[in-house]
Amino acid sequence: MKTISFANAIRREGDYYIAESLDVDISSFGKTKRAAIEALEDALESYVLGKLMRETEGERNIPLEEAKKFLK
Repeated sequence: MKTISFANAIRREGDYYIAESLDVDISSFGKTKRAAIEALEDALESYVLGKLMRETEGERNIPLEEAKKFLK
């Protein structure tokens, strides 16, 4: 299993917390710190899965469940 780590930062803006990746241009938000972090984790997972799928396009498509195992 391969683990991918991203450096992240979180800050408060008004009623929301903003979580952003310092490694890629992705951010998300939530009413709580935990909600903002979970939303960012989902966005990063989608980003990595999309990138993985594009890189293998035309060669061998990786089933979604197999690609998710790659991230765990």
